[in-house]
Amino acid sequence: GRRPDWSGLSDEEVSSKMGALLERLKFEHPQMDMDGKGNVWILKPGHGSRGRGIKCFDSLKDMIATATARKKGAVVQKYVENCMLLEGRKFDIRAWVLVTNWNPLTIWMYEPYIRICTEDHTLDPRELANPYQHLCNRCVQKNNEAYDSD
Repeated sequence: GRRPDWSGLSDEEVSSKMGALLERLKFEHPQMDMDGKGNVWILKPGHGSRGRGIKCFDSLKDMIATATARKKGAVVQKYVENCMLLEGRKFDIRAWVLVTNWNPLTIWMYEPYIRICTEDHTLDPRELANPYQHLCNRCVQKNNEAYDSD
């Protein structure tokens, strides 16, 4: 569509229209508050495991430069900036689930577990390279002095 011409509007009118647009955006994108305001992205190698090669960026330009310089493909995701924390630390829950029937609903779950980062979560740009705050993977966390295998 065409862009509206707001050039003749007062500051109050522009503010009102921007507020209405923001409300529409929130309606159309209900998870907007999870995205955060830091423009943080995570780049993961298209191959490998154990947290190797994963990097966080707050600069789209730097992230694209890193991704395009790779010899192999990569996956880029918007980092969930407003993530749920456990005592200030990022975590994830791993669970293997098999649904064998819808009616009656029959679900099988195999040994779920929680992985927790060893350092408090922050989106401070100076800390985005710190895997102990952003990657819950045990293979990463076990290298931190604060790691407790229990």
